[in-house]
Amino acid sequence: MDIYREIAKAKEARKPVAVAIITKTTGSTPRKPGAKMLVYPDGTIFGSIGGGAVEEKVIATAVECLNTNQTQTLSFALSSSRKQTNPDTKLDMLCGGNMEVYIEPIFPDPVLYIFGAGHISYALARIMKLVGFTVVVFDSDKHYANRNRFPESVADEVTVIEFTKAVELVTFDTSTYIVILTRTHRSC
Repeated sequence: MDIYREIAKAKEARKPVAVAIITKTTGSTPRKPGAKMLVYPDGTIFGSIGGGAVEEKVIATAVECLNTNQTQTLSFALSSSRKQTNPDTKLDMLCGGNMEVYIEPIFPDPVLYIFGAGHISYALARIMKLVGFTVVVFDSDKHYANRNRFPESVADEVTVIEFTKAVELVTFDTSTYIVILTRTHRSC
């Protein structure tokens, strides 16, 4: 089981995923520090941090983290002690130990689609590429939309296409950004 390969697959497929990692344990616990699990937005998982009630709580929290884009650390007391007062971490388990789980959402890289390949588009593409965006440029004029003007260091993709057809190539998700810098807005 290769968690990192699965994270790479999720990023390539432009799917968000949350990583849950056991960071600390004391006493008897189902898994030890370093155990990892991926949680997808629909609650499906890859890997395990031990199963049972702990895993159920972590899955629910991981889905919440994906919705809020927030990290979270959960602490669990894995005993049936009546002294436990926090209903979120009281699990009535018999393991007897304690564990901490860190959850981090991972989102696909943001994509910027630029409609128009003029001077402003070039400057924008260059800046956005530097800050980690995948940059895609569309223009209907091959004199503007080409690799000489937009080398790979400036844009990931450069496509000569009519703007109305280019819209069909855009994948819309929460990491999609669009800037229209065409000669006229009517061309889109």
